[in-house]
Amino acid sequence: MLESRDIHATIEFYTSVLGFTLRGSFEHEGVTTWCDLVRDEVAIMFSIPNEHMNYGRSLLTGSLYINVEDVDLFWEALKDKCGNSISC
Repeated sequence: MLESRDIHATIEFYTSVLGFTLRGSFEHEGVTTWCDLVRDEVAIMFSIPNEHMNYGRSLLTGSLYINVEDVDLFWEALKDKCGNSISC
């Protein structure tokens, strides 16, 4: 579970730039508070800060590795999607 302060922007980036699919989301009082994004065999969940996991600032105490079979092919598909409105 990763934290995001803007679930809608996170969904937009992961789906339109990285090619993930939104598998599920949850709303509370009209605000999207959680999402589950998948691509191939990778699934990543995001949640907005809440009383259970709000550390006051973003932090990651480890490393995440996502192996890509053909990183050059992935970069070719990705590089033209990054522009002024979306940073990669």
